[in-house]
Amino acid sequence: MSNFSFPKFDDLPVVKGQPKGCLWGFFDVDGQKDQLGTLRLLTKEVVQKAKDEIRTGTHVQLDWPLHNIEFPGFGRIPLQHTVKDLAEEGFVAFDDVISFNTQTSSQWDSLKHFGSQKTAVYYNGWTHEQLKTSNDLGIHKMCDRGGIVGRGILVDWLSWWEHENPGIEPPSAISCHKIPVSELEATLAYQGTETRQGDILIVRSGFVRWHNNAKADIRASGTEKQHYMIGLENNDETVRWLYSKHFAAVAGDTMGFEAWPYPEDCCLHEWLLVQWGTPIGELWDLEALAEECLERARGQRCRRSENYLAWAGTATRTNKMGSQINRRPVRVASASGAITDMVENLAELTKNADVDFIVGDWLSEYNMAARGMLKAQRAESQNFDSAPAFEQQFVDSFQCALPDLAARKIKMAVNAGACDTELLYQRIQKIVEESGTDLRVAWIEGDEVLDTVQQYVSEGAKLRNITTGQSFQEWGHSPVYAQCYLGSRGISQAFINGADIVLCGRVADAAPTMGAAAYWHGWSSTQYQELAHALIAGHLIECSYYVTGGNYTGFKTLPRGKSPLLNLPIARIQYDGTFFIECHHSKDRGGEVSVNTCRSQLLYELQGKRYYNSDVVAIVDQVKMEQAGPDSVFVHNIGFEKPPPTTKVGLTAPGGYQAEVHYFIVGLDAEEKAALLEKQLRFYLDVESMSKLAFTVSGACQPNPVSQDAATVDVRVFAQASEADALSPSNFRNKSWNIVMSTYPGATFAVDDRQAFPKPYNEYFVTIMPQALIRHRAHLPWCERVVDIEPPTDTVPYVHQQEIQPVSEPQPLLSFGPSIMAPLGYIVHARSGDKGSDCNIGFFVRHEDEYAWLRSLLTVDRIIDILQNDYNGGRVERFELPNIQVRSVAVHLLLKDHLDRGVAASSTYDVLGKNVAEYLRAKHVPIPRKFLDRGRI
Repeated sequence: MSNFSFPKFDDLPVVKGQPKGCLWGFFDVDGQKDQLGTLRLLTKEVVQKAKDEIRTGTHVQLDWPLHNIEFPGFGRIPLQHTVKDLAEEGFVAFDDVISFNTQTSSQWDSLKHFGSQKTAVYYNGWTHEQLKTSNDLGIHKMCDRGGIVGRGILVDWLSWWEHENPGIEPPSAISCHKIPVSELEATLAYQGTETRQGDILIVRSGFVRWHNNAKADIRASGTEKQHYMIGLENNDETVRWLYSKHFAAVAGDTMGFEAWPYPEDCCLHEWLLVQWGTPIGELWDLEALAEECLERARGQRCRRSENYLAWAGTATRTNKMGSQINRRPVRVASASGAITDMVENLAELTKNADVDFIVGDWLSEYNMAARGMLKAQRAESQNFDSAPAFEQQFVDSFQCALPDLAARKIKMAVNAGACDTELLYQRIQKIVEESGTDLRVAWIEGDEVLDTVQQYVSEGAKLRNITTGQSFQEWGHSPVYAQCYLGSRGISQAFINGADIVLCGRVADAAPTMGAAAYWHGWSSTQYQELAHALIAGHLIECSYYVTGGNYTGFKTLPRGKSPLLNLPIARIQYDGTFFIECHHSKDRGGEVSVNTCRSQLLYELQGKRYYNSDVVAIVDQVKMEQAGPDSVFVHNIGFEKPPPTTKVGLTAPGGYQAEVHYFIVGLDAEEKAALLEKQLRFYLDVESMSKLAFTVSGACQPNPVSQDAATVDVRVFAQASEADALSPSNFRNKSWNIVMSTYPGATFAVDDRQAFPKPYNEYFVTIMPQALIRHRAHLPWCERVVDIEPPTDTVPYVHQQEIQPVSEPQPLLSFGPSIMAPLGYIVHARSGDKGSDCNIGFFVRHEDEYAWLRSLLTVDRIIDILQNDYNGGRVERFELPNIQVRSVAVHLLLKDHLDRGVAASSTYDVLGKNVAEYLRAKHVPIPRKFLDRGRI
């Protein structure tokens, strides 16, 4: 066949799930799915006609040496070339040993190299999962047909542009300059070149010339550090123009053919490789060809491309796996787990740690509410010069770390913008500019959603608190700020587009780690298995020291350095998502990374076996951990569900005012003394004006105390009210003190009265809202571009109440032998934490044979019993993690609405729920004597 008959673009049949204009099935033969695409246009007749046009027989090399790009982009591995001396084998000879990524020099993109980023499908309907285990669509299909031979037409756009604009520097080859169709047509007209079906389009835009002339540091900046490339414009006009020409293949002298980065709505890589099956040649050296064509004023040349050359071929047979060449694991370090973390952590990592990325979280539900209220008050007062609502501690840390961050080319993504991310960007950008470095700073938008939530409610949405079950109407407060949890895709898109630093207001705690890993490994948004593992990797390191020995019940046996401080954690995440938790060994510091420290952190702040995120849901009940070496734990076997259509959002409202006074009791009869004080104060104070009046007795008089301190008990009198006047000094502090002369023996109040004055507090309402309502965007100021992040469309609804798992294979406690009543914590590790007003607790033991006892002991009813006075009647959810270590189990329990409204408004000391586990470890339970004989934790 000399020519194919193509339908018009708008007449192409609709292919489900693909945009209008798809050619799938067009080249199928006898029901067999085609794997060559538009290369089938290179028929014998087409090639013969091209051969007949040869006039001079001049040979022009278009291949670039493999070593030319010494600074590959997109994290690709540079050429590694060694020469092996065969003298040891008895020969006077040498062999070359070469390892390289085919995408770092002249090559063809096979149809397997790049799929649809939204649907994860490739040309003619092959899915990403299918291609993981098959050789379909590989580069060998092109080789097997005899290579790519046909008429190549050079469209020397660079020469045309310089002819039209004499004396003016052409657009930068490392910018996102878009070459429109009008200029391609103008170039063809200038050359006197006509196109026909089956041609191979070759576009010269100037990248190779730039690279040949640039100094090494400029080349590194243009190819490795940023991903901006000149190329064809990504739009509908270019798509239709390319389709109308019916090229067999296309190629150019850039790393990507089209202008890069591409917009969300149009990517020529997808149109060419996925929709039409058109191979793309990249990084061709067109300089000599352009010179030859200019000399002869001729734009047509015969092009023959061999697909299996040993040194400078346009592709190699390994390119059939081009989209699956696995990068080394990415190393992500955590610098901060809270605003209260150490300021010097960031500088320590940037100066000394062997990492690719640093992440950090300076936020919590407490400072989200506090910063939200600050921003709302600033807007109400119109005093925009008042304190910004981002976390200044991050700025302080960043200033110390910047020189090494820039010098060592470490990328960073942080949760530090709180409620003023754009202002944080402006501050950080100024610091970067003043330092003389050229780091690119991106910022993420979309988490501030007050207007959206209010509109959603006005349209009839029924919001419900996911921890208390209370409806928005029952809550009764008027929110002044709302902030939702974004996913990781804005971060990964920022990195893809060249960012060095990504500043976030409120993304999920693990999102910076997920975004870094997704960018590094090139994961799509539907690679849920990989994303689920990265989610848990992020969860394990998000609290910095918590996975290296902080907040760990085995603290007494932790290795310690010369200083009592701990090492910071690193997640080493592999291409399939599985990962190792390790640590940066700082001088003189201690701690450890063990299965115990990792499972302790895994159990922290879980809400059930489903760990929710906007991008994926990790299923953790079958997770496995293995000690891989000193300070190295391998984590794998994490399941997943598709992401929910919703995401979590926190609403902040003024709660009123709170104040507290303290009394001290010493010696005997502490319980009766405290009861008398409470009875008197409840009578004397204006309780009706208060929304909360709570008495907390802390401590106990030791038997036969060795000092007065050992006999002292604290009584906290805590009050909240809607109006400040109800807690004014005359109405609360003074009256609380006035009772001192008529109460228990030795009554003494704390004379430091700073907390006795009314101060505002916030109420915080945690609910969910549709992701589709959120305007998630990545701002890239250096190129004046904003990338919109589309919400997931293939979703699984959020589960409001997770399953309550009964004990698996329960055994009578008497079957474990004689028992002694002793504190649970003698042999059981635990960790607890908060999410809103929910409190979770995870328990695990040291020895394999103790797990059957642990899971049999920790039933829902047993937990309710040992909570005693602290059980408030709420729901208790339970599940087991049977494979967390070989043949061992952890037990997780969730106490719904246990923490009195959460950290922002709680009347308890344990506002973060961290000590619920310590309370329960202190409770006496029947413990088998044989387990106690092994010694205490």
